[in-house]
Amino acid sequence: MASCTSGASPAPTGPRNKLQAPVPIELGSKTTSSFFAGSVPVQPINLIAFISQSTLYASSLTGNNSLFYVSGNGGINWEEQSTVPGQIVALDFINATDGYALSEPGSGGAIGALYATMDGGRSWKLASNGEFFAINFTSPTAGIALVSNNPLGTARVVSTTDGGLTWRPLSGQTFPSVNGILSFTSPQVGWMATASEPGAGSETKSLYETTNGGITWAIRSSTAIPSSSSSGNPPNTGLPMGGYLSSLKFTSATTGYIGLDRGAVIRTTDSGLKWSCYALCDQQDHFVSSLGVSAGKLTSLLDNGTLLDRVGRSTVWKQVFPARQFQQLVATKTGIAALSSNGHVYFYGKHFSQTASLKTPNGTVGILEDKGLLLAYTADAIDLLSINKAPATLSKLKLDNFSMLSVGPNGSVLGVEYLNSNPMKRWVVESENLGRTWTRLPTGPIRPVMVADSIAYGLVLFGNTIGSPPTTFAAKPGFYLTTTFLYQSKDRGRHWIRIKTGPVQSAGGLSLASNGEVAIWWDQTLLLRANPTGSFRSFQLPSYLATPSSISVLPNGTLLLTSDGTVYDSQDGGLDWGTLFLS
Repeated sequence: MASCTSGASPAPTGPRNKLQAPVPIELGSKTTSSFFAGSVPVQPINLIAFISQSTLYASSLTGNNSLFYVSGNGGINWEEQSTVPGQIVALDFINATDGYALSEPGSGGAIGALYATMDGGRSWKLASNGEFFAINFTSPTAGIALVSNNPLGTARVVSTTDGGLTWRPLSGQTFPSVNGILSFTSPQVGWMATASEPGAGSETKSLYETTNGGITWAIRSSTAIPSSSSSGNPPNTGLPMGGYLSSLKFTSATTGYIGLDRGAVIRTTDSGLKWSCYALCDQQDHFVSSLGVSAGKLTSLLDNGTLLDRVGRSTVWKQVFPARQFQQLVATKTGIAALSSNGHVYFYGKHFSQTASLKTPNGTVGILEDKGLLLAYTADAIDLLSINKAPATLSKLKLDNFSMLSVGPNGSVLGVEYLNSNPMKRWVVESENLGRTWTRLPTGPIRPVMVADSIAYGLVLFGNTIGSPPTTFAAKPGFYLTTTFLYQSKDRGRHWIRIKTGPVQSAGGLSLASNGEVAIWWDQTLLLRANPTGSFRSFQLPSYLATPSSISVLPNGTLLLTSDGTVYDSQDGGLDWGTLFLS
């Protein structure tokens, strides 16, 4: 293989940015608290290298570069170290200081660059360029790699003894592969997992073993491909068809683990002959992207940046990062109340320090702040939350079913009621006594989806109108086209006027601020209006912020967004977003 000249990384790597440095987020003139950005990566981490139980390295993609982070406490907090050009797709560290990163162009394409560090990721140098699939170094200078071969769709093994500056063919074998991962337990003994072109959530996989440092490889297991004439399930040859190969880790000569995208963590105890599901077997929402095993602790990184730990034989996973999964944020007079998926509301004051936590009733859907009271509501009740007291039921919701509730400036509770027997039957409902009794407000021909109230706008309604039956395909009885718009009423529903927003595809969420700012969102689209007389600005949210569960507009215009349990903020009206750390 041709020699490649090393050189300095084309992107600057310093100075180091300690993310603990606070960035103030003022809530407004009527409040006394400030909030600060926390010590977490700005975007979700997508890859992790495990040095020990406490020391982890990670990367996240921002623009066309990758940010490199270090954690000294098992992934709870992170500190930015440097920037690496392109997207890091593989990390391999021999020890805490010496390591390598494979990078592909930020806009996509073939894996091309191998970068080396000798100071724990504070700085990087380009070692070589090549069609690398996978790397594994057994010393700071000696390693092997799986590289693309001609014809396309095959790969071969090469080796280096000078830290990746030059490479030479190591094995005469070629392997059918468009993806591969290496894992060695000693300089001589290692395994290679390869995969074919993925599709429809599955791919064929093979596992090879070497006992002479990669010179020769013997197949240990593979995926059975059923023939067109076969019936029933194919014989079990070890590796599943379902899931995409994402990580491989052998901890001994017999025990190894494979992490699968669109799959789970599978394990072998016979050097790779047979595999069985070991962890995250029922994981449906997210995929395993990195895997680490250290002293009996299994750590999995999911594709949304969530880090999970499982110790020993326990079947219980502990979420390490982010510390909590948040569903909703509510700004109060003294800070922020955050509803977590673990059945608690957490209060945060100055410097984002936690000041209190309250247990919520089982089945809590959301929280409300009403004239200084914090309320939680379930499908059939509104409860008052108090420090050092159990939730107290204030009212039983005598509604058939309803969408998310909100509180108006006069303290009334608003929602949209609909019938379980006929969801097309919908009404805006209002209660002035915390849900004990309800009044239906008129909406005319508008079918309401969600509603909010503010001094600047009056009632604001996300709703749609029913049109004619569709003509482009066979219509079913009662099937009509609908169009979604935003409406407002300053006389409690007697008259509605349409607010010009531009095209609205669906109703994802609606938020009003006391300063007159309104936010509407669905999927990855966010519409913002600074005041009742202004026009809406449209923003395309980054992919990691897709389908937010809540957006809060603070009095000073700061946006707080929760997506997939993580909290983000924007202080420039939605152009840029950063992660907030709520411990």
